Amino acid sequence: MTRRTMTLFVAAAALLAGGCGGGDGNKADGNGSTARAAGGPGEAKETLGQAIGRTAGLGAFSGAVKTAGLEGVLGSASAYTIFAPNDAAFAGAGGAAGRDKAKLAGLIRGHIVPGVVTVQDLKAAIEKGGGKARLATLSGTTLTARREGDTILVSGASAGEARVVQADLMGSNGVAHVVDGLLAR
Repeated sequence: MTRRTMTLFVAAAALLAGGCGGGDGNKADGNGSTARAAGGPGEAKETLGQAIGRTAGLGAFSGAVKTAGLEGVLGSASAYTIFAPNDAAFAGAGGAAGRDKAKLAGLIRGHIVPGVVTVQDLKAAIEKGGGKARLATLSGTTLTARREGDTILVSGASAGEARVVQADLMGSNGVAHVVDGLLAR
């Protein structure tokens, strides 16, 4: 690992450990405009699993979480950031949601980062990292985030790049960002 990469990991870890979630609560839509999000982690009454389950366009991801037996993770007291692929991302992956339980669990863990990283935290980490921020996932892989104008793009080691199309869906135990592609396979 290069010194620069290590610095980016440390910067991301500092954001995660330093009480992230102190962002301004704005969420960006696919066009770069923002709308005020309701509350922050800890203030929301529903868990991440519940927030994802009620969000339009995340039915395939929510179903995959259930099939993989990871509902307990998204409903736990531990704080997480989830980059949740929308239904179109799952459909475009040719049946990714139909994988066996172990493979599906690995795919989902590749979209989950320990700690709370709001969109403002992510933007700050990207700036601090010289244009990129790297985040370790529960599967042991790394997600890389960068900005292109007002759009945040996230990529995984085993998959292509996806745009954050909806940010800062707050749950009592973290935050979810909706992405338009799979970040793990």
